[in-house]
Amino acid sequence: MNCFKRVTLVSLSLLGTLVLGACGNGNGDSGDQVTLSYASWDTEQAPGLRKMLDAFEEQNPDIKVEMETTPWDQYWVKLEAATTGGNMPDIVTMHSTESYKYMSQSMLMGLNELIAENNIDMTNFTEGIAESYTYEEELYAIPKDASVIGLWYNKELFDQAGIAYPDATWTWDTLKEAAVQLTDEEAGIYGFAADNSTEGGYWPFIYQNGGEVFIDDNTKSGMNSEEVQDALRYYIDFYLNDQSSPSAKELQDTNKVGRFQAGRLAMIVEGNWQTPGFLKNEYLAEHADVAVLPKGKENATITNGLGWAASANTKHPEETKKLLAFLASEEANQIQAETGASIPALKGFEEVWASSADTFNLSVFAEMLEYGVPRPYNKNGLNAEKIETEIMNRVFSGELSVEEGTAQIAEEVDAILAESN
Repeated sequence: MNCFKRVTLVSLSLLGTLVLGACGNGNGDSGDQVTLSYASWDTEQAPGLRKMLDAFEEQNPDIKVEMETTPWDQYWVKLEAATTGGNMPDIVTMHSTESYKYMSQSMLMGLNELIAENNIDMTNFTEGIAESYTYEEELYAIPKDASVIGLWYNKELFDQAGIAYPDATWTWDTLKEAAVQLTDEEAGIYGFAADNSTEGGYWPFIYQNGGEVFIDDNTKSGMNSEEVQDALRYYIDFYLNDQSSPSAKELQDTNKVGRFQAGRLAMIVEGNWQTPGFLKNEYLAEHADVAVLPKGKENATITNGLGWAASANTKHPEETKKLLAFLASEEANQIQAETGASIPALKGFEEVWASSADTFNLSVFAEMLEYGVPRPYNKNGLNAEKIETEIMNRVFSGELSVEEGTAQIAEEVDAILAESN
């Protein structure tokens, strides 16, 4: 979910006048009614988000909110272009990997005053999310939701192999043994997917083994440590030694979600954001479920969260603030939970979300929130992650050893972080 095309602000200055312009800053109002524009990327969440906006409109008949949903791969290109061209939507869904650029370049509305005026208690939101949207002590996004990484599994394949389903007693050893037993290469079925991804891949295993992606207040790479190296060896060996995972190249050709949906993978590490899509898949709705991640030296998973952010140059700042205050309310988060759109960042609605669909055991995500590690964040984290992924491709292929790869990652990432600091 974190791979997308980067485009410079300068190169898109002309394009920015052409895309998202129709929803930019609420133009086209008639009479006394104000029209706000809202842009997001998640088509699966769209129905639930629309219900939240409908509730706001019902309470504020003088404000209309037009919603545009653009797929992830295109969303950031269009948003950056629209922002450069002066047509940024009034409200946008913001991601932690992109937030620094928009905050540091004064593209987003500061929200400290709004928080104070509406008595919004930020301690009521899931820990770690607001930090990703804070720059120089100013908050630039209301925490929207919380994401958690879990272990999705195929009950049909487990039943055929006579293996008990994953549960809270599982350890790294249990996972490795089950993956081997569930693998049938002749049938094209693998027990596990050890893909080259960070948040939804090997990062949780790093933290379960006592390692860290960044150290020293996120100013240096933590990858070149024994704890990280041991975790990576464990993870990569699903393919290199056990052949219980497709190769990294095979997973690039057909990713793990596609293979899981086709009944060709017994287990994948993925986030709760997959829930709406998995529920729509007839095969997975019948044969899939989810469990907590197996325990390493300690329990750990990666948590993250999106934010509701606003354009610094909106033509309707008061109406925009009114919408943001509503989106931070219990009422809005209740709707977000009940519709199953996502786990609200506002605490207390985790089980409401989990009970929105009884097809999967979604309560495990709420359970893992208790020991979740916030997604590593710093202002150059996106570039650092890109370097890490490129070098890890060579580690997954066996071209570099884990020790060689992590040393190279640390050297190059440290250089980038030192320059930015």
